This record gives sequence, C-alpha cells and structure tokens, in this order.
Amino acid sequence: MIDINNLKKIRRSLDLTQFQLAKKANVSQSLIAKIESQKLDPTYSNVKKIDEAIKSLSNIHEKTAKDFMNTKIITINKETKRNKIKELMLKHGISHIPILENDKVIGLVTERSLLHNEEAKIAEEAMIEPCPIINKDTNINLIKSILDYSSIILVQDKGKLIGIITRADLL
Repeated sequence: MIDINNLKKIRRSLDLTQFQLAKKANVSQSLIAKIESQKLDPTYSNVKKIDEAIKSLSNIHEKTAKDFMNTKIITINKETKRNKIKELMLKHGISHIPILENDKVIGLVTERSLLHNEEAKIAEEAMIEPCPIINKDTNINLIKSILDYSSIILVQDKGKLIGIITRADLL
C-alpha cells in the first residue's frame, strides 16, 4: 500500500495531474487535492482505489528495452573480411558487431577481439561468444543489471534481432 502522505510526490513521478489520477482511481479531483494538502484523512476504501490506480499506472510507465534500443543494427556474417569489419566499425562509430547465420546470432566481433586476434582474416576467427540477448519487453531494472556485467545487449522479438542496447543508450 502506498504511503498516502507522499501522494503528491508519487503522482508527480508518474507525470500525472490530479485530475488524471482521480479519473483512473474513480475518485474526485478535489479528494486528491485535499489528500495532498493533508486537509483530509481519506477512508481506507479511497486509499485502496488510489493505490490500485498508481500500481496499474506504474506498470504502464515502466520503461522496457524497446524504449532504449538502437534499431540501426550493423551485422555481418562469419565470412566477412577483417578489413570490412574495421571499415564498418569506423564508419558507424561502433565497437561491437553481431554475427548472424540464418538470421540467428552466433557470435560477436568487438574491437578487443580484433586486437587480440591479429592473425584473424575473417569474422569467424575473431568471433567471441554472443552477448546477452533479451526480449523487447524486458524492463529497465533488469537491463541495468545485465549492463553491470556486459557492455552490450542484443534485443530480439520472436527470434529476430531488432535492436541493440549499450550503457550509452541508457544515459
């Protein structure tokens, strides 16, 4: 249950007007105003209505991968030549390129993997394990946790690569 004394702060964090919250909670706008100004101690049933409205609105406003992902994805296949990979990285200002085979992610080439595999002539020879792959509806908190351990996340929808997220995308 929400702390009714913090209603104004909670409402503002959801970017709602008193009227919008009142409508969603099926109470009057004046009731919301009186609660926020602490001129009224609301009944339990009204607090419950407001609490349920806030919980449903919080879920609606929760950011997910599709809100942050970059949809301009540069991909290569495992036969892509080293010079082409370097050219793509420089041209697009990127440091990670997913490797696809039959529309499935099979690995990743990074600036680091190219530097550590100087003899690699094609992507497959510099390829590292794929990074974490999430669904487009994965919430922001889980994305933040994953980015603590990985510098990049790939986003899929129905098995198809649709986006990429880096720490910079969240900033």
